[in-house]
Amino acid sequence: MCSIFTAGKKDIEKLTAQKKDFQEALRMGCYVDQPDGEVCTGLGLLYDPKQSMFRDSQVSFPINQKKANELYKRGCDLGHDKGCQRLAAYYIKEEKDITKAMHFIERGCELGSAASCKFAALAYAGKSKDVVLPVDEAKHNYYLQRLQKVAKFRFGES
Repeated sequence: MCSIFTAGKKDIEKLTAQKKDFQEALRMGCYVDQPDGEVCTGLGLLYDPKQSMFRDSQVSFPINQKKANELYKRGCDLGHDKGCQRLAAYYIKEEKDITKAMHFIERGCELGSAASCKFAALAYAGKSKDVVLPVDEAKHNYYLQRLQKVAKFRFGES
């Protein structure tokens, strides 16, 4: 099965013919004995009202932000950084809860998300346009170092 994050419009259209099988496969991938965090996050996308790519297809589930967030959290808890990022974005944009947002940003960074590390480094430097935090030089430096480690790992530098 293709990754839900890389699936293009044509891939989605192909999947609509097998909607029930697709939905059941995602549910099973998220709720089996050894669930997959990416599958849980992908399943959350199908419930998320903000995911217009899926809203136009027959693959989407009923709009349910609460269910989407539960699945994003499950994905994050299972080690999928994009689940953490989606929750952080929700808490920043919708709930205006910076404490919860930063918790998920930091978790995403620890899981290897360069975007989360960069966001945290900027936020703790007082340079984020999305959150206002007191400047914390120690945390800024920590997340900047994490960003460098993640980038080296991702791009194969030693």
